[in-house]
Amino acid sequence: MISDETIKCQNLTYLINKNKILSNINCSINAGQIIAILGPNGSGKTTFLKCCAGLIKPSSGNISIQGESLSTLGLKKRSQMTSYIEQHPDFELSYSVKEYVSFGRYPHKGIIPLLNKNDLEIINNALENTDLTSLVDRPISQLSGGEQHRVALARALAVNSNLMLLDEPLAALDIQHTLNFIEILKQLTQQGKTILISIHDINLALSFCDKIMLLNEGSIVFFDSPNQESLYEKLKIAFKVNAKEEKQITFFK
Repeated sequence: MISDETIKCQNLTYLINKNKILSNINCSINAGQIIAILGPNGSGKTTFLKCCAGLIKPSSGNISIQGESLSTLGLKKRSQMTSYIEQHPDFELSYSVKEYVSFGRYPHKGIIPLLNKNDLEIINNALENTDLTSLVDRPISQLSGGEQHRVALARALAVNSNLMLLDEPLAALDIQHTLNFIEILKQLTQQGKTILISIHDINLALSFCDKIMLLNEGSIVFFDSPNQESLYEKLKIAFKVNAKEEKQITFFK
């Protein structure tokens, strides 16, 4: 039986040379939510996402995904249940766009990854949703930085996992593709998928995320809906700045 609780962290701690990068992280995240992970540089955002993806092992504590301990999951099953975009994707530049995006289906295949009609439909949808259909045969080495980031997003979509872990995926996108991808994320949550997204643009995070997780010095200092008044005081403390409300330009599709 699949739990409504997509991911749960209990006393999650990560040390490097006895320095605490993450300290006793406790959180529970249900299906169908977008969680923005905010925090100053060095607050532990990337480390937290990598722990949740199973790419690095916590020093102590436990992470469970859909009720199963991450430490007991094999690579294949973990790759089916999660999709991760790192902050600076490491591309195999010799592959074409479509070949690279197709790798997102490999965790669901056998030793010989033969793609069926359903796989191809998922891949084509991922390419269409990230505006890459005109570039499918282009080598990744010939793409701009923003286009390469869209390829990484498309591959994550092709995995079709219930948990997406995204480390600064919007950083290299222009306004149009940022808004398009936000709409895709909203649609995914309507399908019951859960998204953890690290983001530097605080105003953007407040505009579309269901909850804000604010990290500071490796600890969660706020984890709640973005309309809580206490958030703004926590943000000022974490980022060591004063803040005031200003008129902003609002972009929309």
